[in-house]
Amino acid sequence: MIYNSKKAWIVAADMGFGHYRAALPLLNIANEGKIILANQYEGIPQKDKSIWARQEQYYSAISRFSATPIIGPFAFRIFDQFQKIASFSPHKKEHAPSMQLRYAYSLIKKGWGRHLIETLSRKPIPLFCSFSSIAYMADYWGYPAPIYLLLTDSDVSRAWASLDSQKSKIIYLAPTKRAADRLLTYGVPLSRIILTGFPLPQELQGENNEIAKRNFMRRLTVLDPRSFSHTDFKKHRPPCILFSLGGAGAQQNIGKSIIQSTAPLIKKNELHIMLALGTRPDIQSAFHTLIKKCGLGSFLNT
Repeated sequence: MIYNSKKAWIVAADMGFGHYRAALPLLNIANEGKIILANQYEGIPQKDKSIWARQEQYYSAISRFSATPIIGPFAFRIFDQFQKIASFSPHKKEHAPSMQLRYAYSLIKKGWGRHLIETLSRKPIPLFCSFSSIAYMADYWGYPAPIYLLLTDSDVSRAWASLDSQKSKIIYLAPTKRAADRLLTYGVPLSRIILTGFPLPQELQGENNEIAKRNFMRRLTVLDPRSFSHTDFKKHRPPCILFSLGGAGAQQNIGKSIIQSTAPLIKKNELHIMLALGTRPDIQSAFHTLIKKCGLGSFLNT
């Protein structure tokens, strides 16, 4: 029996990959008003939890190791082959699954995710996933309601299309035309691809899109006050750059370089920097130390 419901299961993974953040705009349709985390939901079998943990630890270790001089970049290039996106050609078909995809399915066939899907199947309402492996679990273990996979990147590797992409019942929500076109080259039928764009938070949807318009106008004024002006935004404020650090911390060197190179502008109040450093205390401490070393201690949290 399929439930007639306006609600859906919203399932993500809290692994520092941005997949949880991508699911947040769907919170308004989430069953019971919450997003389920596939890697740490209530009742998750220890075996499944260990698989998720190993994957996160492996990715984090490789990402951090990539910052090691000489050896690090070489090791990361090898790892990156698992998630490589080939140059795009609409006429080139890439149906063959990648090593990364084969590995994910090998775990699923051994039972990974079965408990989660059987649990959700007790109330088979539409299932929205922002992590590809979760959609594959649902497809493999026979989830009895529609399965939607929200792509979180503007372009996607072969790992984002199921093992048998032509027969799978997964419906793909593509954020860009490039991502949609890429899925076609992976063998996904056009009938199962919906070009949606990136989901917006609820407060920016519908009638509230005036907020987005005003924010955009304000941004134009800040970036180029001479060529664009609006009566509501006459006061010029310095541009603000947001730098978000990946969950594994692989981009630390980029963030530190930004701080060092822009320090003179920050001191003159000609530029603002906003850092999203995640939850790791060691990373936060390292950035605080660098900020103070650059003479920017008084600008913290201002």
